[in-house]
Amino acid sequence: MSVRRALRPACLPLALGPLLLSTAALPGCGGKGEAADTSAEEADADADSDADADADADADGDVEPALVLNEFLSDSDSISEFIEIYNGLDSAQDLSGWSITDGYATGLTPFAFPSGTVVEAGDYLVVWADDGVGSEPGLHADFKLKKDGEIVTLLDASATVFEEVSVPALGLDQTFSRLPDGGDWAIVDGSTPGGPNPS
Repeated sequence: MSVRRALRPACLPLALGPLLLSTAALPGCGGKGEAADTSAEEADADADSDADADADADADGDVEPALVLNEFLSDSDSISEFIEIYNGLDSAQDLSGWSITDGYATGLTPFAFPSGTVVEAGDYLVVWADDGVGSEPGLHADFKLKKDGEIVTLLDASATVFEEVSVPALGLDQTFSRLPDGGDWAIVDGSTPGGPNPS
């Protein structure tokens, strides 16, 4: 395969008889052409620098502040199954009238959070998904999580889908958790209802 390269002019003064002509006006020889090339190269360098900065931020695992579904436990012999919501925002969030369900696609009536349900900044809300029969303090939904996996949907007070998560099949006492809180999903051995997930 042949490769063609653009030849740059030699930047030597041109002698025409007794006259000595400057080559500054030639592209690549310090004239306007070179200024354009230099500007383009600087723009490319700036773009590369920005891309590198973005990549570094991603590599650092920075988490954007958000209100998110944060942890799921669907099979345990020691505690009830649960869904955890994490408030990574810097202000309290009122979830009065919000609801959650594992049957949104089939039209099941979601479990509604009672009036006055508030998640403080940096705090957690645990919803025990145990058919309403568990003994743990807090909210108890009228459905159970399926250990072989399912889709869980969180709806806001206007019944609009706020977040939807496809929870995979989980083993005994395994959780599907964001690491760290609000971060990327992973399957974890053990659970931390109402507390920080491993980082």
